[in-house]
This record gives sequence, structure tokens and C-alpha cells, in this order.
Amino acid sequence: MAQLVGTITDAPGPVTMRGEDPIRTDAAGWSRILAELARETGFDTFVYRPESEDETQLRRWISEVVPATRERCA
Repeated sequence: MAQLVGTITDAPGPVTMRGEDPIRTDAAGWSRILAELARETGFDTFVYRPESEDETQLRRWISEVVPATRERCA
């Protein structure tokens, strides 16, 4: 299981996978990261923790990131 902290943005941003740095990129960037983690490390469960308590973040995770990641991993 991987716990990822960050923000789903409207535009792609540089992604640095270092330590506890939050991830800030668009839904496509998030799905690329999750698919890579699934393929390269075998993670099959991801816990998303938004940086802010904005309900929109969870909606975007469910409606944009999850389906795109499933498609990449299929």
C-alpha cells in the first residue's frame, strides 16, 4: 500500500518522487505515477491524501485519476 500526498492540478507540473514531498500534477500525471508504481514496485493499493480538505480533490481522484490508472494498468 502506498500513501500519496498531493494536489491534482489543472496543468501538468514537474513531479519529484523524493521522500515526503507532495505530488502536484494533473490527473494524467497522477495516473502515470500510479501505473509506474504498480508495475515497478507491485503496489496494488493507493491511499490519496489531498493537501487541502477540498472536496473537489476527492471527486477528481475518483472520476479522473482512478479510471485513467485502471486503463493504463489493463
